[in-house]
Amino acid sequence: MEDNFSDFILRTLYIFEGNYWQFKHVFQDFSQLSISDEYMFDERKSLDLYFQASQEISRLFHNYVSAWFSQKEHTSVIHKKLKKSEKSYLREFAIEYQERLDKSIKKSTENIFINDLRRYIQHKAIPPLCKIMTLNNDGASVSLCFDSDKIKDFDWKKESKEYILSRQNIHLDEIVDSHFCVVKKFHEWIYFRDLQLSPYNFTINKHMSFEEWLKSNEHLLNH
Repeated sequence: MEDNFSDFILRTLYIFEGNYWQFKHVFQDFSQLSISDEYMFDERKSLDLYFQASQEISRLFHNYVSAWFSQKEHTSVIHKKLKKSEKSYLREFAIEYQERLDKSIKKSTENIFINDLRRYIQHKAIPPLCKIMTLNNDGASVSLCFDSDKIKDFDWKKESKEYILSRQNIHLDEIVDSHFCVVKKFHEWIYFRDLQLSPYNFTINKHMSFEEWLKSNEHLLNH
């Protein structure tokens, strides 16, 4: 397509994914350390770990949300250019893009909540994280959460409000994981269609479905 759309999508996806994996790795390290003997049975060490990790994870979460918002805004700019293109197939793709966006992202509870949470952080602050330990037959697990009761007083959209009120705590890793999967898949679809519509495309069958392409490139996409 025009404007080196493929290169742009790959660059923004690289930044977005990088912020996600930084968040994910620190979160996993914290969870594993928290249930180790060194920290489980030393209250002082456990408390120090919690304070340090909650600050770092809050910072990385802020970076993740910022990267997502920048990606969303930049992609929107290119979408507007496509709508005004002199080439009919690009204008048609702009319509296809909007339909896919509405279906896969705009109505996604995860995306709506993350966007609202971004507004919450912008106008208030990053909510404090509480530590929750769960014991079951498999052992112990630790998570960092937002207390739903402490963040409900805000101008949340209907979907976000329902999401908050439906649970006592919002597990940060779970909402980020779900949101990341939704956004990544959408941008993989953009990349796929961009390659497919390119006049220089010699690798993708123009009749291949997105699902078929995902399956054939699974080893490259899930690195």
